Amino acid sequence: MPVFDELALLSRSPHPTWQVEVVAPAPGDSEELVDHARDAHLAAEDWTRSIRMLCPACSQGRPDDHDHHTARDEPWDENRVFGAAGAAEQLLDVLIAWAADAPGRSYSPLEQVL
Repeated sequence: MPVFDELALLSRSPHPTWQVEVVAPAPGDSEELVDHARDAHLAAEDWTRSIRMLCPACSQGRPDDHDHHTARDEPWDENRVFGAAGAAEQLLDVLIAWAADAPGRSYSPLEQVL
């Protein structure tokens, strides 16, 4: 959902939000991390793909004045930032299993963001 100048917290989740940097050599690797999290009843999202910063014109409500590309227009970058929700121990188990499933996958330590 597009968000412009502000966000409001509707309700606090009982699950902490984490950020983790991963190396996902191909788009399928990113999708599999989301699937691994879902299978563990957790949530994960590829923020590199889903979050984009708005330019000043777009944030001021003038999106039709210009064009710019999205992350989906760019070639695949294996360095990804993911958001995830759940207990750190469970998320770490998911990351370990995901990284072990295919060569070239790796992850950095979890960083709590909320």
